[in-house]
Amino acid sequence: MWKKFSIADCIPFIKQCRDDLTALCVNSCWRTLRPEVVNDFAGFPTVDLDVQHIVQLARQVEGEGFNDLQEEEVQEELLGHAGEELTEEELAKLVEKHHREDEEEGEVEEVPTLTVTNFKRSLLYCRALMDYFFNINPSIEISVNFKKDGEAPGSL
Repeated sequence: MWKKFSIADCIPFIKQCRDDLTALCVNSCWRTLRPEVVNDFAGFPTVDLDVQHIVQLARQVEGEGFNDLQEEEVQEELLGHAGEELTEEELAKLVEKHHREDEEEGEVEEVPTLTVTNFKRSLLYCRALMDYFFNINPSIEISVNFKKDGEAPGSL
């Protein structure tokens, strides 16, 4: 049987082996050859807790779309904007646009409702603001604590 085994017969086995490889396995192999290219990052440990906390808060709000909010939706929203940063100009344009919309509305003052869309937008603004403060602060320790805790320390 092995005498009839050819390269063409081997290709499906190679594909199966490649598909079964995990990042952990590849990192383990590279660790002995080139340790500087090994990626040991296992993810952020508090993300799941934060997502659960966001879902709890959203359900307490009891608005349109909040009662049935799922953790997967929050994860998707957070990952969908990963790496996106607003520049100062983009942030200024958003604020200016908001002021223009307020002026155009005139005297008719509508009470804004908290919807899932507005909540997502608020999260994006908060993240952009935190990233902005993180990038402009010369003290890395204060910046990291600010980003981790979400509140400004007294030494700013």
